[in-house]
Amino acid sequence: MNICLSLCFKYLSTAMKKIIFVLLIACSHFVAKAQFAPVGAQWHYTQCTVTFPYSCGPVEVNATGTTVINGIT
Repeated sequence: MNICLSLCFKYLSTAMKKIIFVLLIACSHFVAKAQFAPVGAQWHYTQCTVTFPYSCGPVEVNATGTTVINGIT
């Protein structure tokens, strides 16, 4: 599969390679703006310590607000 993709990409014109590159950048821009943790989201997991005394316990993480950096939330 990888060999086929590399051979196909090898024979594309330079203009087509540029178009594909721009499309990939544009798609990544929209994906990067996706909201990771909406307010109210919860995670539950178990965390264990790696130092003595060794113990494990439940952890709950809550998204309670947003962070604003340079006017971007």
